[in-house]
Formats: sequence, C-alpha cells, structure tokens
Amino acid sequence: MRKGPCVLLGVSAWSAASVVCAQQGANDEASRAAMLRTAYELSTRVGDHGRALRLAQEAAAIRVTPSLRLFLSEEHEFLSREADGGAHLLDAAREASQCIRDAAATPVLTERERIVQSCTRVLNRINTRVARVRVRVEAPASETVRVRLRGESLDPSQWNTSLPLLPGEVLVEADREGHAPFMQRLQTVPGSAYDVTVAWPEAHAAVPRHEVLAPPPPVTAHPSTVLRVVGWSTLGVGVVAGVVAAMQWARTSDQASLTLESADADGQAWTRYVNAVNPDRARSLDDVCDQAARDAGTVSVAARVSTLCESNRNARTMAWGFGIGGAALVAAGVTMLVLAHGSRTVEVAPVVTAGLTGATLRVGF
Repeated sequence: MRKGPCVLLGVSAWSAASVVCAQQGANDEASRAAMLRTAYELSTRVGDHGRALRLAQEAAAIRVTPSLRLFLSEEHEFLSREADGGAHLLDAAREASQCIRDAAATPVLTERERIVQSCTRVLNRINTRVARVRVRVEAPASETVRVRLRGESLDPSQWNTSLPLLPGEVLVEADREGHAPFMQRLQTVPGSAYDVTVAWPEAHAAVPRHEVLAPPPPVTAHPSTVLRVVGWSTLGVGVVAGVVAAMQWARTSDQASLTLESADADGQAWTRYVNAVNPDRARSLDDVCDQAARDAGTVSVAARVSTLCESNRNARTMAWGFGIGGAALVAAGVTMLVLAHGSRTVEVAPVVTAGLTGATLRVGF
C-alpha cells in the first residue's frame, strides 16, 4: 500500500528536477547571448577590449563555439599590443589554433569557411611575432621523463608539438632516471621555428640558417655623349616611375585583402568592420567604404575604416600621377636617344704644356 505513493513521489521529484535543469539551461543561454552582445558593443563601439574579453570568457565558460573562439583570439591580439601584452599574444595563438580545430570537427557550422579563414589570418599574424619551439622526446614509456620549457613542465601531450613562445632566450631542460640531465639554450627570434631533440648525453638542436647574399658586382659605366647620358637617365627615371605606378596600382587594387592580413590596429578595425557589415563578402569595396562614411560618426571602427578608404583613393590618384609622369619621361628619354644617335663623342684629355698656364684641358669634338 505504501509503495505506490513512493513511486509517485520519485517520479514527481525527477520531473521537477528536469524542469529546473531545463530552465537553468535556458537562463544560461540567455545570459550568454546578452554577454556576447555587450562584449561586441564594447569592442567595436567603445574600444574597451579588456572588458569585452572578460565578458567573452564568461560566455565561453557557459558554451564555447568556433565563432566565439575567433572573437577571443581577436581580442587577445588587440590587447597583445600593450606594454605587458605578452600573455595575450600566446593566448591569441592558442585560441586561433583551437578555433581552426573546432571548426574542422563541427559537422554543421554556419559560415565555416569565413571562420576558418579569419582564424587562420589571426594565427598567421601571430606567428610573425612569436617563436615556435618543438621539443622532440624519445624515451621508453616505462621510464620517468620530465621536460621543462622556460621552467614550466610540459605535459607529454605537448612533446613533439610546435609551441608558441615569446621571442628571446629559451631554456629546454629534461630529466630521465639513470641518465645525466639534459639542458639546451636557444636564442629565438620572432617568426622562426626551432626543433630541439632531447637525447642523453648529448642534444642536437637545429637552428634556422640565415643566408647572407653577396653584394652585386659594380656596374661599369660606358662612354657616352652628354645627350645620351641625359636620355638614358630620363628614360630610366621614367621606367622607375612606371614601375612604382604599377606597384602602387596593384597594391591599392588589392588593399582590402592586404588589410585583412595586417596585424596593426587599422587591419584589425578593417577586419572587424567587414565581418560586421559584409560577412558574406557580397558587397563591393566601394559599398563598404560608403557604409563606413555613413557610420563614422557613431561607430569607432567605422571612422578608422573610412580613413583607410580615403587613403586608398589618394593612393590611386598617386598611381595615376606616377603612371602619366613615367610615360612622359620615357617618351622624352627615347626622343633624346634618337637625337643623340650619330652625334660626335666629346673627348676630354689633360695636356701639359710648357707655357705659363701649366696644365691645360683640351676638348675635341
């Protein structure tokens, strides 16, 4: 007679707990969404990347996604430019790497390609500012081996893996039972990767090779008439101006893509604004610039983007100027060379005479 009520009480308690858990989950997701909205506003409109990062980390504690890791890596990269931003630089590298791995492991992900490309750009920019060290360890699993990198113990999962480090002196240490300790010092530089093989009693470290190019041989000038010298000089200046114009035009025509790869504040502002107003890249560069001009008064990153657009237009004007000027100089140089064809060579020779004037200079035409 008493068993029935107990069963009913148990079912009721389980149902109530399920409802509470469901409500808690919904509240967590609502809080997470609110924190992400506030973090985005703080980053793009206020420029307070410290508070934006803290809110994003709280949201990640509830649930983390590849797009949230992209935001975390970008905020860490912003803060890494501060005087004490070394830790943020390494965190940016870790978040960007994990973003790429998470995106690859997620079967269904909206805008997967854009997220992977953006995280890859962040990682590529960070890799130019950090050094990477891979510690190769070969030892029987039955033996105790301890590896330290800059005084911090490495987990076995970190062995044989390229790890980002701040450039400078790096000390690799390893201990193995029954063997002498291993120690190797490296002087690392930004953008370089190093391999250290832990071996007992000797260690072999592969250090990047830097090739020194020999200076080009001197160019011997050939005799020429004054007109030919001026003609060739004018032609050369014109060609150089044309090359500069072509390079400037090529750079300005692809400046949107180049800015996405940049690690400075302008590049980050451009990336953030383009991701916000043109996530599917369907709008043209001029449309984005026009939108930035309209938003410049209310959105901080839009003002910086509008300035970039104005610089791009000025650079195009400069490219046209160099191109037209170079063409005119080439035409003038060719004209001088044609006129100089067949002209007589100027001969200059010092002649010593017995007269009162001493050494005289004879010029023959």
